[in-house]
Amino acid sequence: MSKGSLASATSQSGKHTNASSAFSVQLSIQFILGTVALGCAVAFGAGSLVASKFTEYSLASAVASPVSPNKTDHFIYSNDIDDWTKPGPTCENESSTCIVEEEEASSDDAEAFSPEESENPIHGYDFNPPGTGQQAMIDIDQVVSEILLSSPENLMTEIASVLKRMGDWDLERFKCTPGCCMAILSSQSHFALHFNVEERWVRFSLFVSSHGTEKLLLVIDELKKLFVPLTGDKQLDAYNESYIKSNSQNRGFFDAKKVKGRNPHFEDLGILYLWTKRLFMKEVATTESIFQRIEIFDLMNPKVQNLDGYRQSLISSEESYAASLPELFKPDRLVFLDGVVQSSSRGDEPYHEALVQPAMFAHPNPRRVAIIGGGEGATLREVLKHKSVEHVKMIDIDEVMVKFSAEHIPAWSDCSDVQGSSESCFDDTRADVLFEDAMAWFINRFVDFEGGVAELFGTEEKFDVVIMDALDPQDTVVFANMLYNSDIFLRSLKNGLADDGVLVMQLGEVSGIDETAEDNQHNKNRASVNRMIVNLGFESMHIYDEPHCGFGDPWSFLVSCKSVNCRQSWYKQPAEIERSIHGRIRRSHSGKPLLKYFDGATMVLYQTPRNSVEIVYCRSNPSPPECQLGMSYVKDSKTFTGMDMEVRKDGPDGEIGVFAKVDIPKYSYIETSSTLSLSSLSTHVAEELGDIDDSKALKTFLDKFGIESTLKGQYEWYADTGLYSLMNHGCNGTSNVGHLESWTGKKSNSELYDRENAARYEIEKPEGLETTDRLTIRSPVLDRHLSSYATGYLLALRDISAGEELTTNYLHRRSESTKWTKLASEVDKFCGFNEE
Repeated sequence: MSKGSLASATSQSGKHTNASSAFSVQLSIQFILGTVALGCAVAFGAGSLVASKFTEYSLASAVASPVSPNKTDHFIYSNDIDDWTKPGPTCENESSTCIVEEEEASSDDAEAFSPEESENPIHGYDFNPPGTGQQAMIDIDQVVSEILLSSPENLMTEIASVLKRMGDWDLERFKCTPGCCMAILSSQSHFALHFNVEERWVRFSLFVSSHGTEKLLLVIDELKKLFVPLTGDKQLDAYNESYIKSNSQNRGFFDAKKVKGRNPHFEDLGILYLWTKRLFMKEVATTESIFQRIEIFDLMNPKVQNLDGYRQSLISSEESYAASLPELFKPDRLVFLDGVVQSSSRGDEPYHEALVQPAMFAHPNPRRVAIIGGGEGATLREVLKHKSVEHVKMIDIDEVMVKFSAEHIPAWSDCSDVQGSSESCFDDTRADVLFEDAMAWFINRFVDFEGGVAELFGTEEKFDVVIMDALDPQDTVVFANMLYNSDIFLRSLKNGLADDGVLVMQLGEVSGIDETAEDNQHNKNRASVNRMIVNLGFESMHIYDEPHCGFGDPWSFLVSCKSVNCRQSWYKQPAEIERSIHGRIRRSHSGKPLLKYFDGATMVLYQTPRNSVEIVYCRSNPSPPECQLGMSYVKDSKTFTGMDMEVRKDGPDGEIGVFAKVDIPKYSYIETSSTLSLSSLSTHVAEELGDIDDSKALKTFLDKFGIESTLKGQYEWYADTGLYSLMNHGCNGTSNVGHLESWTGKKSNSELYDRENAARYEIEKPEGLETTDRLTIRSPVLDRHLSSYATGYLLALRDISAGEELTTNYLHRRSESTKWTKLASEVDKFCGFNEE
């Protein structure tokens, strides 16, 4: 989620100085409020409205009779739209429509209240620029208090008391008709109240033009309590509050260029929740540290969550499905830092398992783990589930955040069900929680500067896995730019990893299929960190995403490995991953699995990047070469099939070969037939079977026609069952057909190509592919088309004339050194090199 900013605008007086201005303001207010009051009378009927005394209220009575209070007296309200009541001193003008002086109406406008004077010591966001404001709406379907039974004057007095106490708004005048009251407040603000005493519902709308969202949220909370007071019974209070929905929205046009500071309520909290949805919403807790504002809300959207089921789940005596599984019906608890959503109860495990577990299982035996950030404790929880872990260093700069999370979202750091751990993950003996600047901590210990080293350099043992659970790269704050653009910091992370170490970081929302290249948009920090990781010498990078993190859009993650060997773990089969989970994850006290979302099938999904990632990657300028050849992006390229070729005997010894029937232009694609594929595990089983007849036949076929690929970090076999298996080797570098894998630069025995007679076997790389030696370090194209690169499409390396034989380089069919040397000897014999 990207972060924005809101700051103060230029102060303006807003005071009117001439009679015509004052008259126009009076006329406008009279017309607007008179019209609304008339609308109230029409909508709810003129005359009397039945009021009632409320019965003694309890959870049982609420369920038994939600909207049937006893009827008593009638209230008679005036229908005269000019009969506006002004509390306090009488106006100099005896007319009931008099308006207060403009000096009073604007006493709290922008000139009287500026960000610099805000009580908030950090943000200065409790402020609205001139001409703007906020509007709050509250719907209560089951009023508990008896306030509706009072007279209109008492009702408005109670509301005025809340407005004055929480926001310093004065009630200037009001008008009530049956079921509706309108009021003018100081500071160019107003509100409307619609209600029905018999059915016990209230609809409240408030517009304020001063003090901003902070005061408005406080007012909303107090007005809720006015109509639905707390009883002290948590179950009953939760039941009553489920009948309340509210939202607020910004009004007017805010010019971010004119304002300073940062308003958390103009981030996710406001834009995605407070302003745009009619939600059941309750603020759980709010605090501030010297670094950030931390807010926790319970939210429930009736469109996707069952409010009736939630109410039933609160009644333990109810024999219902909801009562038997209350955890499935409770509201979603969200954590916001400076208004940006960080985590949610429904997305907690999907997000944190996706962040931690793929990296942990990419390492063969992680003992030491470092966590950067992770103040909620959930990242630590996931790491501590591993048997192999001996030490976890969690480094978060904000101690307030960590302790606040432990108090208000304890489930995030709950290790009570993990055998061998503690009640709180923070208390586990393997955990060492530091409240420090993680960037400085790593740089001081793992970077050797030119001309010397930091005092603490070399004092910390290296880590097997480093997990960066910090700010989103799309965040606009200065520190986020530093975090994702500092090559020194990233170098310290690489240096802090053991030789087979793994680094993982969350990288924000997945790119959309219609977005430009990441260098040219809000994801430029993500593009920057990807480039730096490649340049730092990481051997393998894998981008993946998880759609269930609770952020609306799928969330992306990046695993980077110091050793290419981690590809073997990354591309394991589902059964192998399940076996690793069973052997490496601790047992639970409850007997339930400790991993709820991550398993073998999920990991297989992570192995292939999303299509939009590949498309946006290929929009880079210049376009990566594998995008042109590996995705058929070459302009005017053609594809040729077996119908364009023939198999015949040729040469003095009658060797079988494949010949072109038509001209095949350079860089054309040559379609292969069905491919036989054997994973490394299947190949290992076949080799273990030894001399069993079927196994021998398979091994003979693979030895003759198979291609050995290491794109997944381990030896896998592919065999084309069509024309490719009949193509001969092109001696003296004359091969005119090749597989895409030939240019990935990831053959494990690449040093063999440097032997003295390598020129006999090498093929010239096609133009534009000279820079693909490190292709498998990071390429969404390759990661999405591994099989195609291994033995999918063939490429014509030069123009091939009709009647010419199609030949390939056999040495690209082997990766393991011993097998390569054996094949090279056979190729030498075929080409007559041993006859000299």
